[in-house]
Amino acid sequence: HSTKNNLADRILEPLCLKLFKRRWYMLGQTVDSGKRLIFALDRITKLELSSEQFTYPEDFSAKDFFANFYGICSDGYSTPTRVILKCYREFPKYVKSLPLHPSQEELEHGDGFITFGYYMSPAYDFIQEIMSHGDDIEVLTPIWLRNLLKEKSDSLAALYK
Repeated sequence: HSTKNNLADRILEPLCLKLFKRRWYMLGQTVDSGKRLIFALDRITKLELSSEQFTYPEDFSAKDFFANFYGICSDGYSTPTRVILKCYREFPKYVKSLPLHPSQEELEHGDGFITFGYYMSPAYDFIQEIMSHGDDIEVLTPIWLRNLLKEKSDSLAALYK
């Protein structure tokens, strides 16, 4: 796995592959610490297969591991929580036909909006997804996420003043 000017060599035990937004990712467990890390396959610059074998963890389930994720990100915002989104105009039709997360449920129908509830980890990739839909979607809860989106929206608006 490489970063800008830093190469990091790791010995990993591969657990699963996941496709997200047309990119394949590999979840691997480090041999030295047992930490689980996610790598974009197209960003791996060098890969060597080892003759070493490992015992695949019997209790590991990729479905369970990613259950609270929007996509593949787990970061400082990723504690599973109740998320409520208010979707406007035509956007509710999009969300109904392509749910943002398996936990999605419709909560309230109003004139020109529908609110949707989720139980998930609102990490970086989820925040980017929300922002990509502009004023068609509003975060109602949790309040910390609403405030974060407000700060990001204010910063974006400042770029165009």
